[in-house]
Amino acid sequence: MSGTSALTTPSARFLHFYSDNGSECNLWQAGHVIPDSPFTLVLSGGGLKGLAHIGVLRALEERGLVPNLVVGSSIGSLIAAAWAAGVPAQTMEARARMVRRRDVFQVARADVAFRRLLAPALYRREPLEALIASLVGNATFGDLKRRLLINTVDLHSGMQVMWG
Repeated sequence: MSGTSALTTPSARFLHFYSDNGSECNLWQAGHVIPDSPFTLVLSGGGLKGLAHIGVLRALEERGLVPNLVVGSSIGSLIAAAWAAGVPAQTMEARARMVRRRDVFQVARADVAFRRLLAPALYRREPLEALIASLVGNATFGDLKRRLLINTVDLHSGMQVMWG
């Protein structure tokens, strides 16, 4: 892209914006982003690689672009929830630089050793719960400053469940 930002380049093919009614949204006018164009931001999973979403939020903040809705899945849901709760991208970036894989993904050794395939999870939930609590506290969807949807799967039925 030779020094231009993806958010200011109308030919960036990997950015797709849609309005709340599902039609494609024209955020570009004469090569610049139109700040008042409504759009939904979707943040995907990908483990710790998903921390790259923080850079997307930071770029949007720098340009004064605020999505009407943020949707997240997996790591994208954690970042979306923190942002919807009002945590600035710069703060998330500073926190992300301190997080190490071992801080979040700790093998549940006792469960794995004694329960083997019947163990409820491979990793302990407490480190992830602590990280979530440190970012959003006890906030509920009603407490959030921005609209948020979280995509999950019901493990018993395999059906998609949306929260928000």
